[in-house]
Amino acid sequence: MDTPLNASANNAGAIFSNNTFEIPRFQREYSWTPEEITDFWTDLRGSLDSESYFLGLIILTRPQHVDGNGGNQDGEAERKQVVDGQQRLITLSLLANAIYHEAIASDRKALADRIQASFLRSIDYETDAQIPRVRLSEASDDLTFQTILATGQAPLQDGEDESVSAKIVASHNLLSRLLSADLRADPFKRLGKWTDFIINRLYFAVFLHHSPDAAYQVYEVVNTRGKDLNTADLLKNFILSQAGLEQDVQYERWQAIARRFTTEGTNNFVQYIRHVVTVNSGYVLPRDLYTFIAARKV
Repeated sequence: MDTPLNASANNAGAIFSNNTFEIPRFQREYSWTPEEITDFWTDLRGSLDSESYFLGLIILTRPQHVDGNGGNQDGEAERKQVVDGQQRLITLSLLANAIYHEAIASDRKALADRIQASFLRSIDYETDAQIPRVRLSEASDDLTFQTILATGQAPLQDGEDESVSAKIVASHNLLSRLLSADLRADPFKRLGKWTDFIINRLYFAVFLHHSPDAAYQVYEVVNTRGKDLNTADLLKNFILSQAGLEQDVQYERWQAIARRFTTEGTNNFVQYIRHVVTVNSGYVLPRDLYTFIAARKV
């Protein structure tokens, strides 16, 4: 790593309003369950009167391929790629969106405009186009996410399947119900309190590095020392992060293989990978599989 690890802390409103984000394909898919959403909601709701609430570290890097003007191929300003923290960024976006649509329904236009500008949309000052602050790389999942943000309505039903889109829909629906229930006693006051809280008193620590390799190193250290990711997640993230311009092709190849293993068979998938490595390179202990592959820079 060519620079020290420096993480700056700032409130969520400033972080979102000064950036746009992309969830790259090598990231783990959105996977929060209703229990995790409820825990997230309960923690935030219980902290509404606190001076601050810390949502943890997010790790960002700059895209490797931008045009000469610092934009991407769609002409947008440079999006930060989210190396770690996408579950919280997406869930917070869904909560902000629920507050936004409640503000619209309550005819609080100024409040709604502030939430949209801070969390949901940036503006292209040359064209007046509205640009999503958070974008998913997988087209079908991004369509689901952007539809929810634009309309406040879910295009799928809860429990329709186990896809990422279905999980995003389920999170949206649950957060909307919880917020609606919370607002019943005093909608005007509670909307103001929630808006002030998520913009000004909700904090992240942000590690941004121009070098993807350095950002991924931090990500690996954070996740391999916790229980957030399994070996299959780490291997996918590493291999796709090394794929460069072939990232889309390699992603489809990975997904095609992964689909042959059920959710319950994640360990079987890892065992399959270890078997392939053993056949080609000799015996590797299960605990050393990720380190062995990462060291080879495949």
